[in-house]
Amino acid sequence: MSNEMQATKARQNEELQQLYDQYRKKKSKIQEQNQEEISKLQEKGKAEVQRQQEYNRASVNHIRTQTSKNLEEIRNQSDQKLTYEKAKYKKALTLQKEAYEAKLKAREDQSQKLSESLKEDLNSHSKKKDHLRTAQRKELLDIQKEYGGRIEEERKEKQNAYNQLRNRGVQNYQVEKERQEKQILELKKSGTDQVMTEHQQHLAEMDQLKKVHQTQVQDIHKKTDKALAEQNLRMTSSLQAQEQELEAQQKELKTEYEKTIKRDREIFEKEKMRNDAIYKKELHQQREEFQDAFQKNQRHHEESFRRAQDQLASAIYNHKLRSLRQNGENLETEDPFYKMRKLDGKLSETESHYILDAPVPENEKDHIKVTVNDGKLVVQGKRSFKDDIRSEGHRVATSSYQSFREELPLGRPVVENFVESKWENGHLRVKIPKA
Repeated sequence: MSNEMQATKARQNEELQQLYDQYRKKKSKIQEQNQEEISKLQEKGKAEVQRQQEYNRASVNHIRTQTSKNLEEIRNQSDQKLTYEKAKYKKALTLQKEAYEAKLKAREDQSQKLSESLKEDLNSHSKKKDHLRTAQRKELLDIQKEYGGRIEEERKEKQNAYNQLRNRGVQNYQVEKERQEKQILELKKSGTDQVMTEHQQHLAEMDQLKKVHQTQVQDIHKKTDKALAEQNLRMTSSLQAQEQELEAQQKELKTEYEKTIKRDREIFEKEKMRNDAIYKKELHQQREEFQDAFQKNQRHHEESFRRAQDQLASAIYNHKLRSLRQNGENLETEDPFYKMRKLDGKLSETESHYILDAPVPENEKDHIKVTVNDGKLVVQGKRSFKDDIRSEGHRVATSSYQSFREELPLGRPVVENFVESKWENGHLRVKIPKA
């Protein structure tokens, strides 16, 4: 029995040895075949990688060339538009200046014409005044001549009346004297006493008549002198009143002229100040409009340039990612361990914030870190896995660890210390305020 067991054990050992030799030969053969296939795959992969790298370099060069052309066109358009805006602004300023100078010249001409008109009016008034003075002097001379002639005529008339009266009195006296002498002669005959008495009466009557006559002549002279004095006083008062009226008119005209000149000067100064203010306001407005247009164009060009840079960086990144994925597919298996890992998020922009929205599982939300550094949004993450299986003395233990880092450029300055992160319903939302 013991011998049979030993023989059976030896046979089994021999069979095991044969199986082991067969397994070793098959394993060696399979390893050789696998090594050949691996070498072929490596050579094919290297050629594919090299081809892909050349393709990537050509694509990147093409994108760079196209981007440079686009940037050059944008720069040329910006320069042309800036040149056009400058020329337009300069032309508008020139037209505004010419219009202002034309208004100023028209205002000066109007002021000059007004001044000349006032001078002509003043000269005309002076001529009218001189003419009026001459006319008044002539009228005064005519009045003096007229009244002088009248006074002389009245004096002559009075003198003639006086002479006539005196002659009449003398004649009457002579006639009476002759009559009385006749009577005296006649009376002498009748009686000497009676003659003497009548003669004395007659002399008394003659004296009385002479006194009356002298009183009448004196009254006539007094009335004539009084009338002449009143006439001279009226003429002098009239001349003084006319002189005062002329002086008042001259003073009033002078005052009115000065007021008009002052009013026109004030109107001119106000108009000039208003035109200066309007010109400065329009100039300031045009400058602001030009600055606004220039800044808008500059922001537009910067935004276009930034988008072009983002597109270039995104294209390079996508090419590299596709290349690595393709190389990974060719060289290795579909194992995620060998693949590129990134956060599939979307970066958007508003007027005040940058917003990152990305799907993140709940079990990984505490392992995602978002920061801002040197104008870039940095997203970092890690994950690990450990497992240990034991069964009937057999143990399988595995441990894997993976990390990733993604940087997204930001086109505008941001406030790095006020980044807000929030996870909700399987999405991570990050808000970065602009500076």
